[in-house]
This record gives sequence, C-alpha cells and structure tokens, in this order.
Amino acid sequence: LIGDADKAKRFNDTLQDLAADTPFVYEQAADNARMLLAYEFKLQSMERIMRSIADATAASGKIESYRNIAAALGQIQAKGRLTARELIRLANAGIPAYQILREELGMTHEQIVNIGNLRIPAEVAIPAILRGMEKRYAGAAAAMQRTTKGLANAIRENFLIISQNVFDPLYQNLRVNMEKLSNRLEA
Repeated sequence: LIGDADKAKRFNDTLQDLAADTPFVYEQAADNARMLLAYEFKLQSMERIMRSIADATAASGKIESYRNIAAALGQIQAKGRLTARELIRLANAGIPAYQILREELGMTHEQIVNIGNLRIPAEVAIPAILRGMEKRYAGAAAAMQRTTKGLANAIRENFLIISQNVFDPLYQNLRVNMEKLSNRLEA
C-alpha cells in the first residue's frame, strides 16, 4: 500500500513503537493502518491518527472501538463528507462526536440533526473530530500502558520486536541459501 520500501520500513517501525507504547498489539495497529491507508489517508498523518484512535479507545475502555473508530473515519474519507451514519458509529464507539462538532465547528443542534444536508467535507470533518478526540483523550493509551496489564503488553511487544530484529536477518540468509540450493538441484 505504501509503494516505497524505505517508507514502508519506517512506517513499520512507527507501528511497532505504537504497539509498544499503547495497550494494543502490533497486529491490531497494522490492521488499522492498512485499513486507513486503503481509505487513502496520507502516510505522513497516519501516526497522529493512529495515536488519536488509540487514546480514544483506551479512554472508552472498549477494545472493539479501536477498529470501529478507524472504520468510521475511513468511511468519512471514502464518502468525501460527514454523514449521520458515521456520527452514530463514532458515538457507539464512545466518541462524543456531536459534542465535538459543536465545539470544533461551532455547529448547532439543528445543524447536527440535518448533517446530511450540510455536506461537510471530509477535509473539514476529520481534522475537527481528531482535534476533539485529542483534546479529550491525549495520553490515555500511555496512561493505560502504565498499568500492570499494560506493562505486560509492553514487555511482550518489545520482546517480539527484538526477536524479529534478531531473527529476521538469519531467516533471510537461510532463505537465500535455500533458494540457491533449490536452483542447483533443479539444474
């Protein structure tokens, strides 16, 4: 999805850091990242978006919110505008989206009720929602990571990262040698 090996490696490192710094495992972070990239979010904004989602999910206490918030933001991006359906998805994930829109965009209750008619562009809605989430939940994932369960997760994720960094070069070397051997046997 990224198209450049160096950028992909740096982004993978960012996802590993996110997994080590939050209560979410690497696979969850990578799944959300793949989904958001598929919805054409810009790579340079992904870390901010992923951290905002992680903080909001940690604050909500509902692990399923991690994927649901990302999916709702992705749908807004895909549709190019904010719709009532995505506001409901965000609210179900524990995000006070209606209140955020009132605060960040100065919307009234009547405007929110008629959100479909307003056609608020994704370029306006998503940053407003992210700002509102950051104001409310910044640091929640890091705070959760300092709990016993969070610390155990951090140890596990760091161990997996270290293991991957140690064993991946060995595996790559073995794979190359196996290919050479296979090619010789075929000849």
